[in-house]
Formats: sequence, C-alpha cells, structure tokens
Amino acid sequence: MTDGVADTFGAPVDTESRTFRLPPMRVLFTALAVSLVSFGGSLWFAAQQPWLGVKFRAASDSIQVVAVDRNGAAADILFPGDRLVAIAAPGGQWMEVSASDLIADPDEYHSFSEGNS
Repeated sequence: MTDGVADTFGAPVDTESRTFRLPPMRVLFTALAVSLVSFGGSLWFAAQQPWLGVKFRAASDSIQVVAVDRNGAAADILFPGDRLVAIAAPGGQWMEVSASDLIADPDEYHSFSEGNS
C-alpha cells in the first residue's frame, strides 16, 4: 500500500513495510555515553575505599594505636597509646590479634628482597 507517498524520484513507497532505523551516529554516541558513564561510575566506586583513620604499630604482645584521624571512623573510639589485643564485629566472636598481624602489603615493596626480609 502506497498511501500516496513517493520517494525523491517520484516512485511510490510502500509505507507498511518500512522498518524503524536509528541513524548510525546516534547509536555510536549512545554507546560512547554509556561507556563514559560506566567508566566514571567504576572510577568513583574504586576511589570510595573504606578507611578507619588509624595508624598502628607492633607492640611486644599486641598492636598499639599510634595516631587516630579526627575525621576517621575510629575517632572518639580509639586513642593514641591504646593497645588492641582482640577485635570483633558487633555481636560477633572475638579474635585475638598480635604484632605479626601488621604485615605490609606486598605492593608497597620496591623489590622482592624487601618482602623476603
């Protein structure tokens, strides 16, 4: 059925068999926008790491609190000079901690020999 519609050359056009098509640039720009939003969301999520705001030092039989950031999650809970002997989640079971629990992350070493010492 032509419904009196003609193309640019004057030939009748079948309007019932037309399919909807998006312009290629609109598809590309939409894909680019989705990619940029996904990348930005991933970057934001990676930057939102939890932080206690506490620096620890190994003591003879426990872990000693060296510094507490006033904006950290442990502010007004832990104080410099406090010693940790055990930790637990609210309502959880207590777990003893020792000085050997304070190990450096392997990615902080500049060479293998530093990590093996």
